[in-house]
Amino acid sequence: MLEALLRNCLAAGDAIAVFALVEPAQCRHDPVLFRLPSPVRGVRPEAAGEGLELASSPAIYRSDATVRRSAPLQAHPLNRAPRAAIHPDDAQRFGLADGQTVKLATVAGTATLPVEVSTKVAPGTVWVESGHGATASLGAGRVRVRRASA
Repeated sequence: MLEALLRNCLAAGDAIAVFALVEPAQCRHDPVLFRLPSPVRGVRPEAAGEGLELASSPAIYRSDATVRRSAPLQAHPLNRAPRAAIHPDDAQRFGLADGQTVKLATVAGTATLPVEVSTKVAPGTVWVESGHGATASLGAGRVRVRRASA
C-alpha cells in the first residue's frame, strides 16, 4: 500500500522524502527514486565561487507539530524568529548590516529574512534555521544573496 502511494506521488510529480528504517537486504522492490524540488522559474543554480553556501539546522522548538503548539516552548528564549546569519566579511561584501533585510534565492525558492552578522558563521556561508515558514522554500545548496528592497 505504501509502495503504491509513493509511486502515485512520484508519477504526479510531487516531491517527497522517505526515510527507510529497514536494512537494505530487506528491501525487495526497486529503490524509490527521489526528486528534488522543481526549480523556480528564472532562478539558476549558483556556480561554485558565486553566492554563499546555505547551512541549515532545525530550530529547537519548531521541529514538529507538538512543540509548535506548546505555548511554553514557543515562549522560550531559544525559540527565535527566522533570520539569516552571515559572517562579517560576507556582510561587508554584500553591503549588509545587522537588522537589514536580505533576500536569499536557491533553485528551490526564495526567503526574505533579517540579517544577523556573526563571527560564529564560517566565511562563505549563510546560516538559517529550518522549521519556519519563511525558510521552508530554500532547500539546500548555494544561494544568491542580495539586500531586499525597502
